[in-house]
Amino acid sequence: MKNYFLFLFFLVISVLGYAQGKRITGKVTDAADGMPIIGATVVAVDPDGKTNAKSVGTITDINGMFTLNVPNGCQELKFSYVGMETKTAKITGLTHINVSLASTAKALDEVVVTALGVTREAKSLNYSRQSVNAEALAENSSGNLISSLSGKVAGVTITPPGTSNGSARIVIRGTSSLTENSQPVFVIDGMIIENEPGDTSVTVDGGTGSTDLGNPVADINPDDIESIEILKGPNAAALYGSRAAQGVVLVTTKRSSTFEKTKVSYSGNFQFEKVNQFLDYQNGWGTGENSYLLDHKLTLQPNGNRLQTDLPDFSGYNSSAGAKLRSWGAPLWDQVIYGHDGVLTTHSSHPDNVKDFYETAHRYTHTLAVEGGSKKNNYRVSYTRSKGNSVVHGINESFKDIFNLRLMNTITKWMTLDSKMTYSHEKVDNRQYMNGSDKNPIYAFVTLPRSLSIDVLKHYKDENGNEMIPIGERGYNPYWNIYENTNSDTRDRVSGSMNLEVKLLPGLKAVGKAGLDAYWWKGMEFFNLGARSDVDGGMKNWINNSTSTNFEALLMYNKTFHKISVNAIAGISRYERNSEKRTESVNSILVPDFKNISNSNEYPSATQLQSKKIIRSAYGSVSLGYNSYVYLDVTARNDWSSTLPLDNCSYFYPSFGATFIFTDAFKIKSPILSFGKIRASFAYAGSDTDPYRINQTYKLGSIYNGSPLQTISTTLNNDQLLPERNRSLELGADLRFFHNRLGVDVT
Repeated sequence: MKNYFLFLFFLVISVLGYAQGKRITGKVTDAADGMPIIGATVVAVDPDGKTNAKSVGTITDINGMFTLNVPNGCQELKFSYVGMETKTAKITGLTHINVSLASTAKALDEVVVTALGVTREAKSLNYSRQSVNAEALAENSSGNLISSLSGKVAGVTITPPGTSNGSARIVIRGTSSLTENSQPVFVIDGMIIENEPGDTSVTVDGGTGSTDLGNPVADINPDDIESIEILKGPNAAALYGSRAAQGVVLVTTKRSSTFEKTKVSYSGNFQFEKVNQFLDYQNGWGTGENSYLLDHKLTLQPNGNRLQTDLPDFSGYNSSAGAKLRSWGAPLWDQVIYGHDGVLTTHSSHPDNVKDFYETAHRYTHTLAVEGGSKKNNYRVSYTRSKGNSVVHGINESFKDIFNLRLMNTITKWMTLDSKMTYSHEKVDNRQYMNGSDKNPIYAFVTLPRSLSIDVLKHYKDENGNEMIPIGERGYNPYWNIYENTNSDTRDRVSGSMNLEVKLLPGLKAVGKAGLDAYWWKGMEFFNLGARSDVDGGMKNWINNSTSTNFEALLMYNKTFHKISVNAIAGISRYERNSEKRTESVNSILVPDFKNISNSNEYPSATQLQSKKIIRSAYGSVSLGYNSYVYLDVTARNDWSSTLPLDNCSYFYPSFGATFIFTDAFKIKSPILSFGKIRASFAYAGSDTDPYRINQTYKLGSIYNGSPLQTISTTLNNDQLLPERNRSLELGADLRFFHNRLGVDVT
């Protein structure tokens, strides 16, 4: 019906606008099977060869037929349809014309980025991979690259962060490691980026509390991304070694897309968040634990002065915990009482008290990019500023600046240099304490008394600075946690890579790569005096620094001999990571509101942890293709890790794969099946562990009788530790139907 109305619309336009022209009829069919194409667009081309807003057009009917009145002087018609090649046909001297449109084969000839940055035809790959639309990712960015991938990749599980700037997790094909976090590695322009989750110290119960520090990969700006490829499993990521045993997320950033002139672009992203689902609460019973009764004598002083409390007084609950701070009290019948803040009120329900606690959160992102240069030497510079907060006022206030520079230089005819550097600065105030922590303001609202309003709850401390109106089973005021248990952290990060490519012979080139990823992270936590559950307060300063370097040398060969294609790689690499974590803390402070470690009522406690890890590798791969429909792949890699015992530090893992495109081999021409491929691969994946898991070590603790006290870990290390090895067998098929309009990729 829609096509019918469009047909009438264009027909009326042609009759009214060009009644003096000539009438052209015809039929549009599919070149593959001769079937009529319904809804194909037919537009008259102006004598100057252009189409514009005044051009005459129509669409084909259910039989592929069309009728069009064209203006005098028109010599061509343009035919187009989604998924088909656009065709222009001459109509000079004709009143009837038949046209056939061929399917576009772009999807079949797609070239994608694979391991080590090598580009290959997607149809030749023997493992499962999937591309992600980078433009759509930037338009709907969630502030965390991992979260933005949710629902866009098959076989990938995304766990979104619990807070607006917390840690998101990505797992490909389920958990497959006993010791590691089972997350894939992120490779940005050839450089592996550290992505240690920031919630490793967070427990379900929460206890005294830990914050979620977020993912380092969140520093990647979606507006700077050119393409994303997900390599699923060991088969796809074999050449990346032990760090990629769980798969790889390949990210290629943008380079200059314009030459000989300067291009300036701006993009803005504005998002708002609001809680739209709440638990169902009862509103029949209020604060207390006696189920039905309010303790009072129903007498008042004649002058109304509160010289003696004869009404129920809920301010007495401020020093208690447990059931009294929940809704197990008397019915809410609007009885006159003294509230938690000592003010005369009624024992009434507040159905929206939980809803009133939350507000609308926002996230603003602005990106300004400048690019230009020539084809031989070009640049792209971008700056991104983002700001966001939480649905809880005063929590997770974040500010981030990202500078990105990408240079492409042709040094000689046979030598090119691709350079990239990214600097980011992030500051976060009041990261939310997680789960069941005593310092998590949201946790208390699960058991918020139905008779307590938010306005009353905001009276969270008395004139002496002590916490009041605690709620919930553990008894604390959420506003005390927001404004008195504060924290902040700042992270500066620099990552960069250089890729030098030298053409040695036709089809043979040498590649040298160098990469750096370093961050300097510092923060503090302050717990003010007067909390009901922590009267003495406390403070902690911490520093977390990390530097990773990666160096690679490669020989790449790509040549086609008649019907046989050869793609070979041989390389060596060295990866090193150095990290240091330091903390200093006190569990009792002298004066309130003074956020300095010198404000200590006891000897400070200090810790320092340094670690170093080195992996040396040698690897290679060979891919042979025959007549563009049969491909055989073999890869091999050997790693030497410093975290394993010397006798077991070397581990070798190969992979084998084959691809057969049967529609090309058997020259299948079907109106239903457009493309068909089957694939199989088998791979081993090796993995090491974290530093210092071989020998037992002693840790310095407190002072005992004037002598240092050392402790030993409760985890028994193993000096015979072996590398972890995974085996993966993958079978799959890629089928396209109806001229690539429908595709099925099964693994």
